[in-house]
Amino acid sequence: MNVCLIPHVYDIINNYEDSKVLRKVYSKYTDNNRVSLIDKEFSCEELKFIISNCRFFIGARTHSMIAAFQLNQRALQKICSAVKNIA
Repeated sequence: MNVCLIPHVYDIINNYEDSKVLRKVYSKYTDNNRVSLIDKEFSCEELKFIISNCRFFIGARTHSMIAAFQLNQRALQKICSAVKNIA
């Protein structure tokens, strides 16, 4: 099974940028061709399309989870305080 890291928040002004954290996570798996990173800003509709193509979705952001549930995806919300230590 492949893993795709999908950023959901792009608020650079207030330093709430998922891409920043996900790039650090991805850097630990660059030698693994089963891990990929969406490293481009997408619209809400485009992100929903990406999420809709996942076999299942694990998310931490409320709106990404809402999108997954709206799309009838198998979803698990995992809020991890360790993410703050990565950034």
